[in-house]
Amino acid sequence: MIDVGRILNQFDINFPQEEVEYVKSTLSTKTVKKDDYFFIPHNRCNELGFVIKGLLRSFIIVDDKEYNIEFYFEDQFVSAFTSFLTHLPSDWRQRRRYLRSRKR
Repeated sequence: MIDVGRILNQFDINFPQEEVEYVKSTLSTKTVKKDDYFFIPHNRCNELGFVIKGLLRSFIIVDDKEYNIEFYFEDQFVSAFTSFLTHLPSDWRQRRRYLRSRKR
């Protein structure tokens, strides 16, 4: 079970219990297996993730080589944030930015 209170406490805000329960009611668990993608470029990102276990990396591909951009570790939020917030497909100028699971 996801400990929503612990996640929300990262913001140093004392959330009322009814708000914690509301957030909890909107959550679901999704497992991203090793080498699966949480997000693929040029699509609209409809999910905000939270890494419970393991890590994800964001990378670009240039001339068939992968270059790491960011890593998302346990207890961090993950998303294609601009796409998630604007409800638009990811911008091609991100140079094919991927979010893929990596096992630790």
